[in-house]
Order: sequence, then C-alpha cells, then structure tokens
Amino acid sequence: MSFGTYLKDVRFKMNVNQTQMAEILDISRTAIKLIENGSTKYPSKKVLHNLSVYLEQTEHEVMMNILFTDKDLSKDASNDLLVYHYLTYMYLEGWNIECSPYIYQVTESYKLEFDGKIVKKREPKNSIIVAKYDRFLVRLASIDSVNDAHGYMGDMLSIMMSVLDDFRSVNVLFDANDKKQCIIFDLFANLKYRKIGFNIKLILFDSIAEKCLSSIIYK
Repeated sequence: MSFGTYLKDVRFKMNVNQTQMAEILDISRTAIKLIENGSTKYPSKKVLHNLSVYLEQTEHEVMMNILFTDKDLSKDASNDLLVYHYLTYMYLEGWNIECSPYIYQVTESYKLEFDGKIVKKREPKNSIIVAKYDRFLVRLASIDSVNDAHGYMGDMLSIMMSVLDDFRSVNVLFDANDKKQCIIFDLFANLKYRKIGFNIKLILFDSIAEKCLSSIIYK
C-alpha cells in the first residue's frame, strides 16, 4: 500500500519526470518528492482527481491500485477482487483500511480470519469486519432456500459471538455480477428477526459499477 511506489511506476510508464508530474497533478515538485519518499501515504482529493483524469481511469480504479499495489488486480486473478473493490469503495466513503486480510486472535490457540477490517476516519472506535459471504459457509455447502439462509445466519452468529464486543458490525459481501450470489442475497430479504443484538449488514456489491446496489441490515 504505497502511494510513492505507485506514482513512481506511473511516471516511468508514462515517461514523465517529477517536474512534469507536478504540473499534471497541480502540486509542487517538492510535494512529488515527498510522495515518492513515502512521506505522503495517500493522495488528497485534488491529486486523486487529477491523476485519474491524466490516466483516463476512474478515481476508484486509481485508488484501488494505490491501496493494493502488492496485489494482482488483473481480471480473474483472484476471488479477492470483490474485497479489494469494496474496501476501495469504503475508503473513498471515509473509512481507513486497517488490514486485509484480518486475523482476530480469539485465544492463544484459536483465531478467526476475515477479509478485512476498516475503521471510520477520525472515529477509532467505529470499526467494521468485512467478509465475503462464503466465509460463513460452515455446515452448508451452498444456500438454496430460506431454511438454508436461516441456518447460515445461525452459523455466522455463532462464529461472531467471540468478536462482537470489539466491532460495530460485520459487513458481508455478495457479488452482484454472480447470478448465484444474487439469488442467495434475495433469499435473505425474506428473513425476519426481532433482535439479534449486533449489526449485520449484507451487501450486494457491483465491482463493475463500483457501488453498492442493495443492502440488508439486521440488528
């Protein structure tokens, strides 16, 4: 996750020097040096906008490459692409990405792995666990009915019982570009709970449109 490394790579690929890049981004050459030396971790809104215009990419695309410079972001490279897209979306919505993946140490001998942990900017106590829906497929190989959806929720809650106190909620991701996952997501819309004592948010995320299409919240 290095903005400096990313910007250096862009300059070399586009064959521009620091002075030229400073003009492109509408900042000083000193600022370019600071970025490439690692003093500036992430771009400002102005720099991100100017960089995306220059590269003819969306701000989401540019930011994802900055946040995940150490990942293979080519199409079909990994089923984690949905996670990277969602975490980038949340970063642009005002959340810091603390880590991805995220390991929660329950005891010395027992740990849980999730796809990420995000924290609201300037609100350090407001943290969320992020996980793809299949993280919680424990007893079920797939979800094919409302009864399966109930069983899934029971399994997820039993897993989350050991970490609930440390987080505001868990955001569970479904891929809007996967027909099977869209069907599964719709099954959860029929579930009714009086109260579960914890915030669970199921999210249908479209990585192509770079936005959340729908969400279901349980409390």
